[in-house]
Amino acid sequence: MYCKNCGKEMNEYGICTNCGWRYSAVQTRQIPKRKNTLPIVYIIVVGLITILLLISNWGNGLSAETIGLEAKGGSIWYLLYGIVMYAPAYFLLQRKKLRWCALFLLVGAAIYIGTFYLTNQDYVNQLFDTLDTQTSSSDDVWGQIYNAIQSEADKDYQEEVLMQEIIADCLRAAYTAFIFATAVPSIVLSAAILFTVDKKVYTALLIVSCILALFLTSINSVMLLFMGLSIRKDYDLLLLERKQKN
Repeated sequence: MYCKNCGKEMNEYGICTNCGWRYSAVQTRQIPKRKNTLPIVYIIVVGLITILLLISNWGNGLSAETIGLEAKGGSIWYLLYGIVMYAPAYFLLQRKKLRWCALFLLVGAAIYIGTFYLTNQDYVNQLFDTLDTQTSSSDDVWGQIYNAIQSEADKDYQEEVLMQEIIADCLRAAYTAFIFATAVPSIVLSAAILFTVDKKVYTALLIVSCILALFLTSINSVMLLFMGLSIRKDYDLLLLERKQKN
């Protein structure tokens, strides 16, 4: 069956995914319900991920204490992350406003990055500072005198100190870059939800998003996978929403 307005082929429910026109004969016919398997699996996965993040945060706190370093607790932020990522389940189950899933993906990515900074940044900085000061000068007068004598006696000492500082700075930069890179999978999937007009392109971006998540935030890759698959199953409805908005 083809749309009388634009001539595009209509979906199985008599709805044109190009312009949104409905065939009058199906307007009164009840559309068969689609299975909720993927959205339900998504809900379960988000719950498991939230629990694992809380356990990991608790373990990191204990590890920091055992070596005399401080790590700020971030359980409340991980809970907030879980709540934000639960929100798309409503749209997936109701099969409406699927575009809103992209918004929650981006908000969740921002919370994830912020939580890492709150829970791990001080801990990591203390580790890097320890690396810096292993061979660097102290701030007291005797330490300055010692380092002055040492630097005159042994030029290799200065090179070693400089190398330690460069290594520490590189590690800090790499750590920061990695933390921000964890948002890339969510950005890719959000772009697929908001801008693709072809199911094959959407599928390709979903695969890219999951592969990136596997390497950057492996714990979140399954969550992105099932959200993406659920939206892919209702991709015709997603396209219809865009046409109706325009």
